Amino acid sequence: MILLNYERLYNLVKESAPFRGTTNRYPIASRAHNLKHFFVRREDGHDVYDIANGWHNKHTQITEEEANTIDKKVFSYQDSLGKLTYYVVEQLPNVVGTVRPDNTLEIVSRSYGMSYSEKYFLSQWDATGYITSESRRGGTLYKSLRRGVMVPIFNGLKLSCENNTMPVGDLKVYSRKVNRKRGSELIKDYDSFFKRTQAMVKSMDSESHLNMLSDVIETYSPDMTERMREGSYVTDSEAEGLFDKAFPLVKEAPLDAYSLMFIAKMPIARRNLTYMLRNVIGSRGTNWWAYEPTNYLESFLTKARRELYLRNVDVFDLVEHGTAGYLPQCTWGYKIIYNGQEVEQL
Repeated sequence: MILLNYERLYNLVKESAPFRGTTNRYPIASRAHNLKHFFVRREDGHDVYDIANGWHNKHTQITEEEANTIDKKVFSYQDSLGKLTYYVVEQLPNVVGTVRPDNTLEIVSRSYGMSYSEKYFLSQWDATGYITSESRRGGTLYKSLRRGVMVPIFNGLKLSCENNTMPVGDLKVYSRKVNRKRGSELIKDYDSFFKRTQAMVKSMDSESHLNMLSDVIETYSPDMTERMREGSYVTDSEAEGLFDKAFPLVKEAPLDAYSLMFIAKMPIARRNLTYMLRNVIGSRGTNWWAYEPTNYLESFLTKARRELYLRNVDVFDLVEHGTAGYLPQCTWGYKIIYNGQEVEQL
């Protein structure tokens, strides 16, 4: 990240004026490219530079009473049931990194992963490599133009802004490899569960299957059921908790366990379940007739088995790959230790 080195940004602040109407916002390169900017702030008695790629909007939901009294522009959204939701929007800089006096760029991301524009933006300021994403290498990583140099990208990672973009700090990367013996023993415990549920699900039609899912979700997660009735979208991360509730039921109530796992892992099930709870099944645009449980059974079984492996880390052997070496493709992702702490790749 040589073009983002501290000395260059310091000279830009010293020699150029900030953007009109601001006191701490400066262009990284040409003033015509005003979305490629950085902000100056004080930290521990020193100036640090927050590198930003454009802006992002922060939505804050408010009540109807607040909407009538707040001194800001208020937006509203009306769902299909006629319910109004009010919110205000605040525009904030989309900060992707912070350059500090030790001439390092610390990666900062406000979301789970970097967007394409953020990866392209950071790659523009580097002469020795680029940032990209690879699903079989855990997500976002830095790839050097020198063959065999790869660094996983995560929040808090410090990259050098010298000639070579290399990680600063104690970084250890391990790939996960399934131990076949331990993996087989794990799956053996769930073989009868998967076989029984397959046989029962194959005998159901779409309506019976959804009725079963509806009964189970109402029993084990009434709050989520109420949200679906209101038309709220349930994300994958929110539904993950259903998988935890399913494990104790595998032997005693296999269909209940299957239903919770299916809702957690199959977005199409949550979508059609929401339609059913809101009594709009069969209405135009719901794709109701495209939903057949047997069509998604194999996909569900693959996702469920994968989740079992990921939740039982003892089935993996770890292979160390050094600080910035070649990283082999690994569908199970990497275990990353940075300065003694385990971190999650973006």
